[in-house]
Amino acid sequence: MRPLIEFSHAMRIIPVLAIAGALWAQPPVPADQPAARTDQNSMIAHQELLAKSKQGRIDVYFEGDSITRRWGATDYPELLANWKQNFFGWNAADFGWGADRIENILWRLENGELDGVNPKVIVLLAGTNNVGNREPPEGTEARAADVTRGLEAVVRLMQSKAPGATIIVTAIFPRNDNMKVMPVIDRINANLARLVDGIWEEASVLKRFVIWTSTGSLQRRTENCLTG
Repeated sequence: MRPLIEFSHAMRIIPVLAIAGALWAQPPVPADQPAARTDQNSMIAHQELLAKSKQGRIDVYFEGDSITRRWGATDYPELLANWKQNFFGWNAADFGWGADRIENILWRLENGELDGVNPKVIVLLAGTNNVGNREPPEGTEARAADVTRGLEAVVRLMQSKAPGATIIVTAIFPRNDNMKVMPVIDRINANLARLVDGIWEEASVLKRFVIWTSTGSLQRRTENCLTG
């Protein structure tokens, strides 16, 4: 079964983006526990995203961190041009916010940013800021398990707030600022694949995408979603 929407052209040109190294220094918070960011910029952004969610019909809802945000941001004109080329007329809206960790996204969703939106499709890209750019002192398995629990919590919340939506969860992209964290990323992506195989019916592992539907099952797809 083909997915509801094809995203390959939009994703193809997105480079691997390094996240600010200061993120790893934040006090550890479990990824599946909502946590607000209290800096002024993030508080303002939350209010602006709440307003955006009420401005009109949204069929395709993008959620995530700075990588997601930059796809539709005016301060990245080359990425904005790609966004307009691929999603003009699709009622797509970008709710990504820079430097967010999974627990921050969970808090934003719990505090109104998806309420009453009822999109047809939700695209989630999150987790690289939880991985960080240093080897986790607690070990690869523990860090990967925490991030996996957080992503599952976000998906479950999205399902409860937008029960009719097809939810697309991308695998975490590789990082090029410290290759020693790649085992963590690989383990998280493998965990997502096992969740699909072990929990949801009609499951298959996609090359780059894990897709949850509103019923918790997976849409089958054999071809690669990312090329080039």
